[in-house]
Amino acid sequence: MLKKFLSRNKNITKTILVMTAVFSVLAILVASVVLDRVVQSHAEERMKFIAADIYDDINTELLKLVMIARVISKDIPLIESIKNEENISFEQNVYLMQNYMSSMKKSFNLSTGFIVSEKSKIYYSPEGFNKIVDVENDPHDIWYKLFLDKNLAYDYDIDVDEINQNNWTIFVSARINDENGELLGVCGVGEYLTEIQNLLITDEQTYDVKINLVDQNGVVQLDADSVNIETAHIQNIVNPNKSVQFIFSENDGVYTITKYMQDLGLYLVVRRNADTAEGTFSNLVIYIVGTFIFSTMTFLIFMKIALNASEKQIEERAKKHGLASYADLYISMHLINLQENSILEISNDPDFNLISINSSSQAAYQMHTVIKKITAAESLKKMLKFVDLKTISERLKERNVIHCEFRSKNFGWCKAYFIASEFDEDHTINQIIFAIELIDEEKNRENNLIYLSQTDLMTGLKNRGSGEKEIKNLLEDGVEGMLCIMDADKFKSSNDNYGHAVGDKVIKAIANCLKKTFRAGDVVMRLGGDEFAAYAVGITDNAAAVILVEKFFAEIDKIDIPELGSRKISISLGSAFFTVDKNISSAQLYKRADLAAYESKKMQGNFYTAYEI
Repeated sequence: MLKKFLSRNKNITKTILVMTAVFSVLAILVASVVLDRVVQSHAEERMKFIAADIYDDINTELLKLVMIARVISKDIPLIESIKNEENISFEQNVYLMQNYMSSMKKSFNLSTGFIVSEKSKIYYSPEGFNKIVDVENDPHDIWYKLFLDKNLAYDYDIDVDEINQNNWTIFVSARINDENGELLGVCGVGEYLTEIQNLLITDEQTYDVKINLVDQNGVVQLDADSVNIETAHIQNIVNPNKSVQFIFSENDGVYTITKYMQDLGLYLVVRRNADTAEGTFSNLVIYIVGTFIFSTMTFLIFMKIALNASEKQIEERAKKHGLASYADLYISMHLINLQENSILEISNDPDFNLISINSSSQAAYQMHTVIKKITAAESLKKMLKFVDLKTISERLKERNVIHCEFRSKNFGWCKAYFIASEFDEDHTINQIIFAIELIDEEKNRENNLIYLSQTDLMTGLKNRGSGEKEIKNLLEDGVEGMLCIMDADKFKSSNDNYGHAVGDKVIKAIANCLKKTFRAGDVVMRLGGDEFAAYAVGITDNAAAVILVEKFFAEIDKIDIPELGSRKISISLGSAFFTVDKNISSAQLYKRADLAAYESKKMQGNFYTAYEI
């Protein structure tokens, strides 16, 4: 019937074909113009998105080195060894420092590490004695003076490691101070640049970008290719004010993002060819136009629908396709329209299925409901506050990306992001991206480093810094108890006669006795050397104190170290009580317990003295 109709109405047929051709051309032009606008308006957003991930990758590696250097610089056994450097032979010093740095290198999987004594200027490494630091006569040693002149707790430096075949290395140096803040030396850890270069290569291949760290003159300090380090130069870095925000620019068909990394004193520069960045959208143009032409020639009725489709609908489709290329970095990603209170799923990893959205409407309610469903109890309060869409525009006013770490019920630690995606002409935020990243392994490593920074590595007890802080907090909260100060009798003679290895066994044995005696809520720490302290919560009278101390002395009597033969270990212990009615400071309490311990020192064998007012 249609064939008969067309044969009798050739003019109508020609008109329909002409209209189809005209409308197809118009469709191509409209789609191209709209998509070109989308590409231009979101080029900056996509580059910032990529740069933020690259920055996090680099910063995580650097933060790991900082935390390790700070842990080493606060280690009481190391501090005591440096303080006693003049009291033992050169060979013993080298042996102790070499063993210490070797264990640190192995424990933290470091490329290299070092300790420099301020007194002797000896440079120790895992290989042993390396050199005497000579700032005046050796140009390579000028780093030592420059670091001390900055008076910083820690600092970064990218340099060749002359101890290890002049490999390019990123060092983090940290000051070692005694309890009075006096300089004892400098420790440092290093990671060969090849490790970070491998990270750059992976990110460059993933995002099809070029990544560099450059100084303020544009000289390349870090590149995936070592040949370019300190030889290549990047012109016209668009970040004159050393902004820590991501600064976007476009020049000669290249998109560039710069961000000043304050700790390093260098600029992160991420570059991407504009043609490459727009490739996804070019493919999308072909897809849309081809589909449209096919549809109009087959079903002319759909031409009207296609021509009347809003520009906004085309933009939403383009945006979703563009963001989907980055979605595999996250276990879920959603686009939220704040004006319409709507939400669109971009991706949701089926292995996790973390966020399941029932519909595209009521975004605020759905976010609230889903977060309550997936978030563990200890993180729920802060996450509900974080996903409150009523305040999100204000929170994103000063920066385009905010994040919040939380523990999920089923998958461990996660990090949630809000990213400003689209703005009105008056810079009001229209759309935002909500993404979730799994960071359980990273968080566990971070918690492990925090634990190490608070722990005496030899004994597993709290170190002096963390222990004293915890006791001070208990006193400020009015938690009553007993402070004990103790040390081993004649420990120095044991060290001198039997060696440091036996001395270490004595210290570890005493620490084990403390662990068996004191309870989970008590604070037990090693002050340094053979000195220990403990705060027994709830022990406020001498009768209860004697029971606890006798239990501890009974454990001490069980210590059996074969190298000591018949020689027994004994402890001098002093205590002082804290009750809320006495209102004394932690320093006063410590002084009283120390005076009591001094009195015990005058007696033979295990002895206990309680401070009396």
